[in-house]
Amino acid sequence: MDSNPLYWKNAIIEQLFYSTYAKNLNTSSERLFIGLIINDSRRLT
Repeated sequence: MDSNPLYWKNAIIEQLFYSTYAKNLNTSSERLFIGLIINDSRRLT
C-alpha cells in the first residue's frame, strides 16, 4: 500500500463520505444533494 499521508487522508475521507452516503439513501433530496457534491468535486479535479 501507499505510505503517502495524503493517500491515507483521502482514503479516510472517502470512507466517511461513502458510509454517510449509504446511510442517507432513504430520501431523494439527500440523493440529489450527494449528486451535486459529486458533480462539484469532479469539476474541481
